[in-house]
Amino acid sequence: MKLILLLPIIFIFFFTGCAEKNIYNGLDISSLENIQKNKSFNNKKPILGIAFGGGGEKGFIHLGVIKALEEEGIKADIVIGTSAGAIVASLYALGMSFEEIEKITAPITRDDILDIVLSTEGLIQGKDLSNVVNKMTKNSLIESTPTKLGITATNLSTAKPVLITKGNISEAIQASSSVPGAYLPIKSNGDILIDGGILSLVPVDFTKALGADIVIGIDIYCGRPLPLEENLFNITLSAFQLQICTISNLETQKADFMIRPDLTKNEFDGFVNKKEAIRVGYNATKKILPEILKKLNKN
Repeated sequence: MKLILLLPIIFIFFFTGCAEKNIYNGLDISSLENIQKNKSFNNKKPILGIAFGGGGEKGFIHLGVIKALEEEGIKADIVIGTSAGAIVASLYALGMSFEEIEKITAPITRDDILDIVLSTEGLIQGKDLSNVVNKMTKNSLIESTPTKLGITATNLSTAKPVLITKGNISEAIQASSSVPGAYLPIKSNGDILIDGGILSLVPVDFTKALGADIVIGIDIYCGRPLPLEENLFNITLSAFQLQICTISNLETQKADFMIRPDLTKNEFDGFVNKKEAIRVGYNATKKILPEILKKLNKN
């Protein structure tokens, strides 16, 4: 009987690792009010910014948006990303095309980014995610990208959304993706950083603050409420989505254009169909492209 009771504990110790503190002191973070607009842009044309929103595995929707914009020769001057959106924003800022981003992200599976650990701070270390991103971005720094890049996080120490503008891209993305209760938080220069989507799901405000005249926001999370089912996981996820989307609505209203594709997915069904996610993002963007082109040409 004692052996049977010990089996779950033995299983946990064998199949999980011991957690380490995620300490990244090389990240430079700024609150919204402390952001300094970039003065190096050519003001003869409107400065276009894209705010790539968070939404986990639905992040492949962003690729469809990029594809549609590329076909019209539309290139952003500023890109800001939250969580999954930060991954796509970073690859885009490094100069990768839709085809290059699709190719480099296609092989990623859930097992590649889930390093389960024993900790009172969370269940997932997050370093596997950081390592995957680091390989894709070739250890690049945020401040070195050809296109202006920012990555959001939530600073628990100050209870404010913050923008990471300097430091290793993979470390910043790990911070931006650290869902509270699931991932271990990031410690940075005395601050505690968690998922950027908590206070800035679609970072429109930060995109404007960095100098964008026109902002395209991409919301891949709030398109449709989860189907309400009376079980612990569904009720928790539905409540979380309701809270996040209600807060986000105040910010997304400030975007010049909002792309909000609807991709129905049960959070426990595994990875989304990547091709379908790209198609949904592409079609949603194509619908408003005439308005975007008109706005860009008018300015």
